[in-house]
Amino acid sequence: MFYQSTLLDNGIQVISERMDAVHSVSLGIWFRVGSRDEQPQQLGLSHFMEHMMFKGTPSRDALSISMEFDAMGAELNAFTSKEYTCYYARFVDEHLDKATEVLSDMVLQSVFDQSDIDSEREVVIEEIARSEDTPDDHIYDLFTQAMFPTHQLGSPILGTRPIVGGFTHQDCVAYHQRHYAAANCVIVACGNVDHDQLVSTCAGYLDSMPAGQHNPRDLVIEPARLNFSFMEKDTEQAHVLFGMPGIALGEDDRFAATLLEIALGGGMSSRLFQEIREKRGLAYAVHASSSPYLNAAQFAVYAGTRPANLSEVIEIINRELRIAMEKGLSDEELNRVREYTIGLTVLGMESTRSRMTRLGKNAVSDLPLYSLDEILDRYRTVTLADTQRVADRVLSQKPTLAIISPMKTAALEQEFSYLLLYLWRHFLRRRVMVLSRRYKQSEGSRMIKVLINGYLGRMGTQVVKAVTESADMQVVAGFDLNSTTDSVTLNGEDIAPAFSDLKQALESTKPDVMVDFTVPTAVEANLRIALPTGVDCVLGTTGLGREALEGLAGLAPNGTCLFHAPNFTTGAVLMMHFAKIAARFFPDAEVIEFHHNGKVDAPSGTAINTALSIAEERAKANLSSLSPGKETELVGREGARGTAVQGIPVHSIRSDGYVAHQEVLFGSPGQTLTIRHDSIDRSSYMPGVLLAIRSVGNYQGLVVGLENFMRI
Repeated sequence: MFYQSTLLDNGIQVISERMDAVHSVSLGIWFRVGSRDEQPQQLGLSHFMEHMMFKGTPSRDALSISMEFDAMGAELNAFTSKEYTCYYARFVDEHLDKATEVLSDMVLQSVFDQSDIDSEREVVIEEIARSEDTPDDHIYDLFTQAMFPTHQLGSPILGTRPIVGGFTHQDCVAYHQRHYAAANCVIVACGNVDHDQLVSTCAGYLDSMPAGQHNPRDLVIEPARLNFSFMEKDTEQAHVLFGMPGIALGEDDRFAATLLEIALGGGMSSRLFQEIREKRGLAYAVHASSSPYLNAAQFAVYAGTRPANLSEVIEIINRELRIAMEKGLSDEELNRVREYTIGLTVLGMESTRSRMTRLGKNAVSDLPLYSLDEILDRYRTVTLADTQRVADRVLSQKPTLAIISPMKTAALEQEFSYLLLYLWRHFLRRRVMVLSRRYKQSEGSRMIKVLINGYLGRMGTQVVKAVTESADMQVVAGFDLNSTTDSVTLNGEDIAPAFSDLKQALESTKPDVMVDFTVPTAVEANLRIALPTGVDCVLGTTGLGREALEGLAGLAPNGTCLFHAPNFTTGAVLMMHFAKIAARFFPDAEVIEFHHNGKVDAPSGTAINTALSIAEERAKANLSSLSPGKETELVGREGARGTAVQGIPVHSIRSDGYVAHQEVLFGSPGQTLTIRHDSIDRSSYMPGVLLAIRSVGNYQGLVVGLENFMRI
């Protein structure tokens, strides 16, 4: 093994990689805490803590810290990301003990004096201002906020002026106690270092660090990703980032993704550099990049150009991504970017600091530690099929655009309204091509193996029929507690074995996907059995809340997906999507849902979700209802206005003759709008169920809502 690793008694992991040819050491103390771990009132605190660690301890002030490292001829620095913070030093090998002692004192004993906090807040606020004055830097914050508008990953690492301006001594102490613990700490040293000496030194200076708790990394599902984010700024250039979700940290496809990224915009011979800069002279800087996180990622193309050229640049970016997805890379291109990447990787490993950083990032993220040779082998084994798979997965998605431009925001929105339709048309074209390609590939490959829970029920029988009639999947088992036969039958023919024991069904047939249409009282037990085995689950049974679903998803190994859809009809999902758009323009809205009299919950989950999304969009548009509400109901006639879901009246009807129907009525002065969807037969759910079965293998963690697979 190219590295050595030891776990100290308090839980700190100590890792070293010896480099005999050098006389220096790079030492990093890494903590698994970054901006994604902050609460809304703590934005920027991870980065602020990094600054405060240099301000003094009970035994040395800020100047003493600097002087001690200067006296060693050493480099001292730190950095904060969205997922980790690192304090590091690079020094001559004979100073290992002293450098470790000072770094340990900083991260363990910083006093967070209020006077230092008051002055350092101003420093960080200036840092925020500098970032905002650098549009080719600030555009990445704007883009990330658009990609993750409801998740902490979207928050800027530096924080915001109002929140940073309010940090106190107690805020720092509490954050330090919560996150700066042995369970979140990894120490990495690379260079001319003896591992046993390193372990002994770290144990001596860091044994007082409390064990603490390992910071969890939540599953990132971002249903609210924005199409556009504009900022008006007095600049000479317009700056644009064009991107979409990418390949997450630790995924096997990350090596193929890197080669595809470099082919598109990673060097002077890349497609985008040639098309935008060399052939047309439309930009000085143009490049592609990825930001991988645990359970999430973003891929983006940056360009800076004169405002008059912005539309043309965006169209070229979109075209080149489309061509890459439709036609893929050539053999010559793949080999060229492979050698380019291998060269950059080797050159990047020449220094002790780069090696320490590579090991630290992976170790603090709980990822495997690969040697340089292992990394190069992974790049050498990437095939054209691998890069094509990544292109299909990433480049077929609806894009998000962030733009900083001197143009007025209203003018930008007007100019780019047509562009949204253009991009949407090409996005749909790409999605159709990917699905067609996957279907053709499935004809000559192993079909998706499906286990159906509740196969004897009304929905279960429809799923059996739909899966059996699909060319790319097959029923391998049916599970039902009421099963009294050995076979699942369709049209009088046996098509798969039947089980009344779910564990036995999973072990015997090893399905790729389990579809559950049972009952609320049984579904949780089913998932607790299935998810730990690594089978992807498509859940059509209601009754479990978001918190319960997240807990169940946590039972599954990495790479496993739990998908739940409140409604599997594609038309109903589109209805909710259209209603969300209409809510921005109509102050009044009411929801009426109709179901068969066997549906016990009221209002339906679809109606509740529709009302919640309307209320959310109405609030964003600063609209309020003009209609009289429940306060106008006559005494003794309560309920006439229905129930209220965040102020939206919802009416539920249960009767024979209905299956599932919903209409949303909008009103504003002088006009009304009605959006209605009707399911006249349970077969209407099947396109959504089949889409979920085909898509769930490309996701991991909890995914809620068919719209994530429809990409609307």
